[in-house]
Amino acid sequence: AAVVTKTGGRTEAGVASFDKAGGELVLAGASGPVRLPIDDVDQITLADTADDAAPADRDAAPAVPLRAVLATGCTVAGGLLSIDGHSLRLRIEGIDDPVAVPLADVASLTPLVAAESPRRLPGRAGSLLADGVSLRGCVADGGPWSAGLAWRPQGSVLASPLAWTAAAPPDVTIEYVPRTDRVPAGDGQVEVGGIGGMVNQDAQGFFVVTMLAEEGAAARDGRVQPGDRLLAIKPRAEAGFVPTKGLDVTTVMNLLRGRVGSPVVLRVVSVGGAPRDVDLQRGMIYVAGREILDQALATHAKFGGDLVREGGDAARYPSLVILRSGDIVPCAIDGIDDKGLRLRTPVADGADAGAVTVPAALIQAIELDPSAPGRTIEKARLDRLLTLPRSQRFAPPTHMIRLRNGDYLRGRLESLHADHVTLDVRGDIKKIPRQDVVRVIWTHPGENDAHGEPTADAAAVGLLVQGVAAGRRVTLVAEGLDGEVIRGTSPALGPGRIDLTTIDRLLVGRAIDDEADELPYRQWRLRPAVEPRILREAEPPAAAEAPAP
Repeated sequence: AAVVTKTGGRTEAGVASFDKAGGELVLAGASGPVRLPIDDVDQITLADTADDAAPADRDAAPAVPLRAVLATGCTVAGGLLSIDGHSLRLRIEGIDDPVAVPLADVASLTPLVAAESPRRLPGRAGSLLADGVSLRGCVADGGPWSAGLAWRPQGSVLASPLAWTAAAPPDVTIEYVPRTDRVPAGDGQVEVGGIGGMVNQDAQGFFVVTMLAEEGAAARDGRVQPGDRLLAIKPRAEAGFVPTKGLDVTTVMNLLRGRVGSPVVLRVVSVGGAPRDVDLQRGMIYVAGREILDQALATHAKFGGDLVREGGDAARYPSLVILRSGDIVPCAIDGIDDKGLRLRTPVADGADAGAVTVPAALIQAIELDPSAPGRTIEKARLDRLLTLPRSQRFAPPTHMIRLRNGDYLRGRLESLHADHVTLDVRGDIKKIPRQDVVRVIWTHPGENDAHGEPTADAAAVGLLVQGVAAGRRVTLVAEGLDGEVIRGTSPALGPGRIDLTTIDRLLVGRAIDDEADELPYRQWRLRPAVEPRILREAEPPAAAEAPAP
């Protein structure tokens, strides 16, 4: 060892011992022991023993230097030799044997070398969110674990399967594009986004911008001015333009509204000018009830459905089916009977070869004519429509039929054919021309009292996942991963795929139900009529529980 005194003197000799009683450091000098008062010692440097006989650990791979901070506040630094279920072993210079540090005492570990470039992930990078923890990584194939999918964290060599059990399905969100949602405020209220303006129709039936709020998104952008004609609206990134002529004011306003921060593109024209596209981000316009945002999102889904509806596909698949999981599927509807909904759709693999039958339990609504103008329903009328009379509680209506003139019929749908719809209205069988029906909504009696009822297929066996892209949803029981494509089976449509490169987030297990309130037609639930007060007061008191023995 090399010993340096406070006066600058230097002595090189082996350290023999420390005389605690005399307060002296004893060195083994060439001519005999050398004693130095410990108070005179400024520094002791131990000799490098790298070339000496080394313990077995020193012949292993180089240890990774790190610093361990213990729960007591103490700090230990050294080379990491190994980690087992109880402790980590460090090689500390100057100590021959490895030092074992109990894992229960470790508060944090910090590497003492410059971090290398992160290991390249084999798939699209995202953040796994579960139980308040965020973990960067990518989806991997779960085949080695006999699982549908796995998760490979950033920097990890191995992946971990996303385990599924019927009793405890996972509750995981994998986020690729951070959400711009605001936290709900107050009693179920949310912030609604828009361009900060008003529109109205002129004498020719065109919609004209009549007013812009000074702090609104359009006024701040400056490219839209009062008096401009609003020719078309692209309500979300993956949708096409929706022409405004022929729509009603409510539908146009719903196309302009959306979540705060979401994109919207306006096709406008000034007097004497050429049409131009103006891309904006919706700003907050006011705080309103949940139903305002729901109506806007439902309108987006109705007019800006899956991209497959563009071009010639819109003629081949003129209708939409909205599944309870939130999937919005372009289709051609062949009929409805006691077996379910018969349709043809290009969304499911191989579905174009023949009709697919979707069980009624998986359907939320069908749009026979998505281009039909919307109608605003006053809250009082909607409440009456959704109130289940006491006389019908044992045989409740199962469907709401929306007619082209805006009226609604409530009853039990018996069948749907090419030319008519058969509806049982309190035992009275009615045949309605199909061309007069624009929408059928399933109310699913018997499940309306359950708070937070599952929207995905509760009977699906396996890892249920849902790809979401700005409102578009595809739900599958995951079977594996081919490159960047999840292959699996839709409970409603059969074999299907989710391309991870095109989605904003992937919901796994119970996370699908967590977004149930955002799904179209969620407000269409029957509510039992309130019992008369005299009947409520006449109910016998609940029996008291017997005390435990």
